[in-house]
Amino acid sequence: MDGCSRKLRVLCFHGFRTSAAIFEKQIRRWDSSILELLDLTFLDGPYVASGKSEVEAIFPGPYFEWFQFNKDYSEFSNLEECKETISNYMLEHGPFDGLMGFSQGGVLAAAFAGLQQKGLALQLHPSLRFIILVAGTGFNNEQLMHECYSELVVCPSVHIIGDQDYLRKVNEELLLKFKDPVVVRHQGKHTVPRLGEEQTKLVREFLLHIQASAVSTITTTERVIGLCFSHPQFHVFHVESLLSW
Repeated sequence: MDGCSRKLRVLCFHGFRTSAAIFEKQIRRWDSSILELLDLTFLDGPYVASGKSEVEAIFPGPYFEWFQFNKDYSEFSNLEECKETISNYMLEHGPFDGLMGFSQGGVLAAAFAGLQQKGLALQLHPSLRFIILVAGTGFNNEQLMHECYSELVVCPSVHIIGDQDYLRKVNEELLLKFKDPVVVRHQGKHTVPRLGEEQTKLVREFLLHIQASAVSTITTTERVIGLCFSHPQFHVFHVESLLSW
C-alpha cells in the first residue's frame, strides 16, 4: 500500500489461558472494512497455562497465559517478566502503531499505554498511537493502578464492553483513566464479539482517524529530514525523528 493508506501495525494479546491462534480466529470474524486497515501480529503469552482453560470445548490447545494472579486479582506473579518479554519483542519486531488485547491481554495493552506515557515502559519504542481493549480492565491493586494510571492516559483508545460481561463494572471503571475513550458496546458476555454494523462503523472511523494522523506525522517527519540535510546542527533531532516514526 502507498504511504497515504499504510496499514496500522498492531500487536495483539490474547486472553487468559487461550493463545495467539485462538485470538486470531476470534478477531478474523470482524468485518473486512476494519481488517483491511490493520497489519495484525498475534503473540502467545510467555507461560504455558498452569490450569484448565475455559475454552477447551471450543478451541484446541496449546493454551498460554501472560502472568498469574490470586482470586481477587490483587496479587500477581511474573508480571514484570511478562512486560519485559513484550517490550523486547516490540523492539525487535516493531515498531507497532498500536496494541489490542482481550481480557488479560487487554489489561496489558492498557497498562503499557499508561506506563509508556510516564516513561516507565517502552522507552525505546515510538509512542503508541492507539490501543483497542476488548473486555479490558485495570488491576485490583492500588499500587499498580497508581503506577499505570496516576496520570490521565492520552493515548487514543477503543473499549469494547459487553452488557452481560461479569467484569462490565471494572471495564467501565477503566474508561475513567483514559482521555476521550471510544466506547463500543455489545449485548454479549465476556467474549470477543462479532461486531454489528454500527459497532463496525465506530471502530473503522476511529482507525481511519489514527491512520490519517499517521500520514500527518510522516509528512512532518519528512519536513524535519529536509531541515536536517540543510542544517547539520539538527542532526541529532533528525535521528530521533526517524526513530519516532
